[in-house]
Amino acid sequence: MKRTMFDTSVYGELVKEPEVVPLIAKHIPSDFVIYGTPIIREEIRALSKEAMLDGKNKRILLLRIYDSFVKKDNHSLQITDIIEIIAHDYFVEYKKSGGSLALKEIINDFRIVACAAVHHLDIVVSEDKKSLLSSNSINAFNIVNRKNQLQNPEFISFKRFKEVYL
Repeated sequence: MKRTMFDTSVYGELVKEPEVVPLIAKHIPSDFVIYGTPIIREEIRALSKEAMLDGKNKRILLLRIYDSFVKKDNHSLQITDIIEIIAHDYFVEYKKSGGSLALKEIINDFRIVACAAVHHLDIVVSEDKKSLLSSNSINAFNIVNRKNQLQNPEFISFKRFKEVYL
């Protein structure tokens, strides 16, 4: 069983491909368990209440998908002080390796990865190639996680996730 976290960007992809949602649900919990964080749910909730998709409220659709995957309270992982410290360490290394995004633009992605590393998750799925999956970010994760004796989760795109696991 693979312990997996979907970045917020994946929920945006899932709402565009509703036929994939039952395929993922079919594999829970036999093949993998989906974890979340309050940060991901807050980012979804921050979507405009007026945003529509095929005549339906996009924000509500995204929240329903999130809640259907992150079913149990213990699958919503809290952001602790240690996770905050690790996320900021990622940012320092990210900047050292030439990363161009500001802290406020990328810190939630770093919190998500720090949370996944601290909780020993196997996979982080994202479509965010400009931040979370950028080479500067991956380099920062490698350096900081090695220093803190944390295992890196496997980072894959949503497209790759579908190919491999569905």
